[in-house]
Amino acid sequence: KEKLAEQKRIVERLYYAPYKYYGRPLHLLTDVEWGNFERRSRKPRACALPTNVPGDPKFYLFSYLRDDSPGLLAHFLRWYGAAGIDFSRSRFVIHGVKVEPGSATDAARTAQVFQDYRVPQSSLRYVSSYSSQLKTAAVNEYLQELPLEAWLVYPDLDEFFAYPCYWGGR
Repeated sequence: KEKLAEQKRIVERLYYAPYKYYGRPLHLLTDVEWGNFERRSRKPRACALPTNVPGDPKFYLFSYLRDDSPGLLAHFLRWYGAAGIDFSRSRFVIHGVKVEPGSATDAARTAQVFQDYRVPQSSLRYVSSYSSQLKTAAVNEYLQELPLEAWLVYPDLDEFFAYPCYWGGR
């Protein structure tokens, strides 16, 4: 029993590791409730994106986000990275300012999260304003660049899509 409790503490510590540096997200929709991880009787069950779809389509990710939630961004990148998303084929449109090295703002911490998760600069676009029309225009522009057989994953920063294992995920 003690060994199981220790294993659960290790899992919880590793799960929350990114938040040590970036802070916990303010609004997090997740299967793991803060502080209740060890007491949950049912653990989340989801698989990565499928690899056995006819035609072997590639999955791409598009997200339009603000630069003020580095903790949530760290969780988001970890979640979709584990799901099999290749960030070099992704597009992140960041509503905020491009920061100079050494800054201590949320925008700087957001930039550091992208760097920590090895998101290439070519996947990042900075914009100074937001509206639904601008978001729609940005995703449509990105869709024009994708191959016809591409599949687009299009979550907001606080959305964590789970893919059922019977769908062919690994």
